[in-house]
Amino acid sequence: MNQSSGALVLIDLQNDFLDPEAPFAVDQGSQEALKTTLSDLIPAFRASGGHIIWIKSHYALATKEWKDHINNLLATPPTNAPKGVDTAYPDDSSLVGSLNPLGHNADVYEQLRWVIEGTHIGKRPCCLEGTFGADLVPWASAMVSAEEDAVVIKTFYSAFRDTLLDELLQSKNISEVYLCGLLSNMCVLATALHGAQLGGLMTICVVEDALAWRREESHRKALATMQSQGIKIMKSGDLRTCEP
Repeated sequence: MNQSSGALVLIDLQNDFLDPEAPFAVDQGSQEALKTTLSDLIPAFRASGGHIIWIKSHYALATKEWKDHINNLLATPPTNAPKGVDTAYPDDSSLVGSLNPLGHNADVYEQLRWVIEGTHIGKRPCCLEGTFGADLVPWASAMVSAEEDAVVIKTFYSAFRDTLLDELLQSKNISEVYLCGLLSNMCVLATALHGAQLGGLMTICVVEDALAWRREESHRKALATMQSQGIKIMKSGDLRTCEP
C-alpha cells in the first residue's frame, strides 16, 4: 500500500539505551523484538513511499541552572506526580509504572505534564551531544538513508517540544504518524500525547511491536493510557491504515 501520507517516527534508537553496556539499557527481550521488527518495517515502509524520521535526544548536563529552569517550567506539579521529579531520568522505571491508566475524560496534560514537558535532569549524563551514547546504535544507523530520511534532534522527552517536527510533518502533508522506539513509558508516551494535543489532520499511532521498555508493567500501563486518549495501538503487520 502507498504510504506517501505516512511518517514512521523512530524515537531514541541510541547507544545509551541499546548498546550492550548502555547505562540506561532497556529490557533485552524488548530490544531484540524492536530490532527484528524495524529491520523489516523500515525498508518496507520506505519502499512504499513512506517518510522516515529519526528522532535523537541530546540532553544537557544536569547543572543546577538547568534543573532550576526545568523545575520552573513545571512550577506546579500535579499532585500525583512521583516524588523526586527533579531527579527523574529514563532508567527510573517507576515513573509511569506508578500511575494507573487514565480515563478518557481525565485531564491527561495535568496528570502527565511532568512527562510531556519534562526532560532528563538525572545525575548520570544521558545522550550527551558528541558522545558515543548519543549516536544511533549501529544496526539502526545502518538503515538510515541520508538522501531520503530526516533527522530531528530533541532536548525534551516529547519529540514535538521545541523542535520542528510538527512543521516537518505538515510540510510533507503527513496525515498518519506511526511512532516506534523507546522508552514506551517515557519519550514515546510524551510524544504521542503531545502529538494528539496538537490536533489538526494528523492521526497518531503507536506500533506496539516496535517499542522497547525497562519494565513491562510500565510499558503496559503506558499503552493503556495512550489508548484511553484515542491513540491507536497497532502491530507492524497491520500498518496499512491509521484511520480510527
